[in-house]
Amino acid sequence: MNEAQTEITIPHLFRCPISLDLLEDPVTLTTGQTYDRSSIEKWISADSQLSENLEFVEVAFSCIVKLLPIVNLEPLNIIKDESKLKS
Repeated sequence: MNEAQTEITIPHLFRCPISLDLLEDPVTLTTGQTYDRSSIEKWISADSQLSENLEFVEVAFSCIVKLLPIVNLEPLNIIKDESKLKS
């Protein structure tokens, strides 16, 4: 495949379960499910019976966290680097 034909696959965890679009403004409900803010707000307001029964929908900001290196593997890299110095 050349560069023009390269397809990027977006993991399902980065997609809103309502719109299936990439999460732009992710919010997490108290249930632990994450949605795009605009999608969950539209969904709640579209169901008038649901929105009447909900006094408050608690959401929490969520963010994508950079994965940290596995600490147990770091000493292996140090040992490997030290062995190169001794050679």
